[in-house]
Amino acid sequence: MVETIILGLDRAYWALLEPWLDDGRLSNVQALRENGVWTDMESAHPPVTCPNWRCYSTGKNPGKLGVYWWEAIDTDARTLTTPDSRSFKSANYCCVE
Repeated sequence: MVETIILGLDRAYWALLEPWLDDGRLSNVQALRENGVWTDMESAHPPVTCPNWRCYSTGKNPGKLGVYWWEAIDTDARTLTTPDSRSFKSANYCCVE
């Protein structure tokens, strides 16, 4: 089995990082880029970290996961909660939770 590591940097994209890569300030990232595979990714909508990493690991959109934002609002119960790993309506296919 081939081991794979996914390194994701929220709100970072290659055009932003390239000046620092060219200056040698991100030598470890440059080494990973030279010896691996890299690309820009498109975000799910809404473009929010929570739930986008779960969208990435499951291939589902936020509607199918049941988590859309950093907070979950229950208008009937008049509560505001923060999603955690049990909030998602899908198994996590990523190796680390």
